[in-house]
Amino acid sequence: MNQDLTFRYMSLTYQLNEVDYRIFDFLIRSEKEFTPKEIAEKLNLHKLIAMKSLNKLHYIGLAKREKILTGSKGRPSFKYFIKKDETLSKILRDADRFLEEVTKPMKK
Repeated sequence: MNQDLTFRYMSLTYQLNEVDYRIFDFLIRSEKEFTPKEIAEKLNLHKLIAMKSLNKLHYIGLAKREKILTGSKGRPSFKYFIKKDETLSKILRDADRFLEEVTKPMKK
């Protein structure tokens, strides 16, 4: 599947914008954990923009996050990552549900 088609599908299905998709693509290809700061640096983004997209990806179930234990008080810090098999399974399930809804009127 080419990159443009993949972006269009992800945009339609999960309302990902270009930055959300760039971060998703980066995480799924790297298969490592990253802080928002690390992702922002690697993708040349502002840290707050990266955090917003990462929170969105986590909220919709495309990315996982793990709390970083720092021992200090204040807001928690997280590392974000994607479990490729789980995420691809989710995308396929969501695509199946979408196709079922689209074809339901045709089956009557």
